[in-house]
Amino acid sequence: MKKVRITVMKQICYDDLIEKYENTTDHQCDVKVGQVFIANGWNKPQDLCDSAWESMSPFVMALSYGAEDIYDGWMKNKHSAMISCNDGFRPVSFLLETIDDENNEQKIKYSDKLNGYWEEGYHYYLEFRDEKLTVRNYRREIALETTVSYDAEKLESGERTVITLEDNILSRTYEGEMMTEIKELAYENGELKFLYYYTIMGETLYTLKKTENGPFDHIIIRDDEFIDSLQGKWEEWTPSGKGGNPLVIKDNKISWISPESSFHVVSYKYDPDSVYIVPENLIDDNFPGFNKVQVYPDKLTTRMMVFDMSVPLTVFAKEGMLDKIEIPSAAKEPARSTMMYHPPEPQIDLKKMQTKPVEEKRKYCPDCGFKLPEEDISFCPECGTKIK
Repeated sequence: MKKVRITVMKQICYDDLIEKYENTTDHQCDVKVGQVFIANGWNKPQDLCDSAWESMSPFVMALSYGAEDIYDGWMKNKHSAMISCNDGFRPVSFLLETIDDENNEQKIKYSDKLNGYWEEGYHYYLEFRDEKLTVRNYRREIALETTVSYDAEKLESGERTVITLEDNILSRTYEGEMMTEIKELAYENGELKFLYYYTIMGETLYTLKKTENGPFDHIIIRDDEFIDSLQGKWEEWTPSGKGGNPLVIKDNKISWISPESSFHVVSYKYDPDSVYIVPENLIDDNFPGFNKVQVYPDKLTTRMMVFDMSVPLTVFAKEGMLDKIEIPSAAKEPARSTMMYHPPEPQIDLKKMQTKPVEEKRKYCPDCGFKLPEEDISFCPECGTKIK
């Protein structure tokens, strides 16, 4: 029995018919032109629409059992068929082709089910582009770039598929010995199983899911909006009123207390109203010697990076504009050593403290006057009167 490749060729959408006849639906067809499925006999490929499968399955079965030249010369390739689904509003055309012939050169090598972005949530982020795999760590830094190979038809049919990596080492020791590696990478039930190995901790299995988001999709690049207005020299505010070190922006280069660095102006989707100048790689938050720079309509702010010190905010304004901006209170705080500084002891008003009076222990029985012993007792040993 031969396998059959099912390729999405075209989709038509009849908006006039939809508006006139169709009830609103939450789920519409989500196949994409170019998407490929592999059918192994009567088994419906994973993720293929049930309705489309009902339309094509008789033709798939016929082709898989060797049928050819369907409808007497209908198709130029006699081992194929062009079938559409039965959705009258959004019909999709599928090309069916047998692929198990020994001389068939159209055997697929890579799968769109694997191509794209895969995210585990924290530790690793993968991107597949045919034979190329890029692995990024939790900071989105590239940990590994390598080539891969796998049985694309097996993967398309929904079977568990192991992906072979040309290089699987994620990090090495200073001596060049392997420290972390991908021990196994496999596609299984629409997920990636990432078996991670660390020489100190052993094995950890991560599960990655496919995502539409690229590694930097949370970042909004705003160079075109801001770079022109940021050009030039920015004066540093100091408590003494004397000029500090100027910050200079020229084209997409920034310099202050260190050599110039390339940058982007960005916002983040979770905080789109705040604007920052960050290193060009979009990974680091800090420039050499100072933090990312926040952009305001009339000023820039950042902080120097000083080991074991908490330093005040540094504020910049365009030349001649320092006396026209409001200086944040954080810029007027003193620098403090994070190793030596201790906050002041809280002041306690002793007069407001309430203490519970201490009960004085009775020395004599209130009835008979008998001198009571030192140990605690409930009754007078002489007359039996209750003491407590």
